[in-house]
Amino acid sequence: MNVNDLFNTKKLYVILDDLDIMKQENVWNEINPNENIIIFKYNNLDKRNKFYKQFENRIVEFNKLSDDVLTKYIQKEIPLNEGNCKKLINICNSSYNQILLEMDKVKNFNVFIDEYENNFDWLFFTLEKQGAFHKEISDITFTFIEKVIIRDIKQVYELQKQLKQIGESNIKLLSLLYNNFKIILLIQSCKSNDICKTTGLKGNEVYYNKDKTGYYTIGELVRALRIIQKTEEGIKTGKIDEQISIDYVLNNIL
Repeated sequence: MNVNDLFNTKKLYVILDDLDIMKQENVWNEINPNENIIIFKYNNLDKRNKFYKQFENRIVEFNKLSDDVLTKYIQKEIPLNEGNCKKLINICNSSYNQILLEMDKVKNFNVFIDEYENNFDWLFFTLEKQGAFHKEISDITFTFIEKVIIRDIKQVYELQKQLKQIGESNIKLLSLLYNNFKIILLIQSCKSNDICKTTGLKGNEVYYNKDKTGYYTIGELVRALRIIQKTEEGIKTGKIDEQISIDYVLNNIL
């Protein structure tokens, strides 16, 4: 905001889920709408905090469209019955942008299926059965990853049972574990005061994970990453059964 601009033009900044600004009351008054334009975008914003109250008159809340409205939008594009429309809405968590992406899958699938061409309900059923549609990462999955990172062994295995029941993908779990262990390793091994600049991590990644360091040594974190990496390679080459991959990783890491 304070850098001199050669052409002296207004700029628009869009900042996603910035939690640090909520704590910096001393700079709130510097956010001047008459100069550069700044849009702070939050998926969730607590209406009780000072930041919300300070900018309440400038906040715009975007509510999700109703199921009836979304059903009409879907049926304009593809003639799904109402039951399948509701399923698609639930799969996409009422996100219209995600619904458009999933409808494209059905349309493209239609091009390659001669026998059932334009039978969109059958196409939808087949894609759903194959697990082709977008699937949100569940709260159980996030909690499971966190418990592994903080080495809460009892909770890890209890949550793993639940993940098996809901059919969570082991490949997805391995990917999430790898990314989270990598973040912890970067934070824990960084000696600089400016972790973001040194490691390349985003501010929110450091903010949410800084208190999760110290449960493993640096050596254990490196070993965990290698185990996960070798497990993923083993699945691809057929040396490790995907069904037991998470058990294998947990037993070797924890």
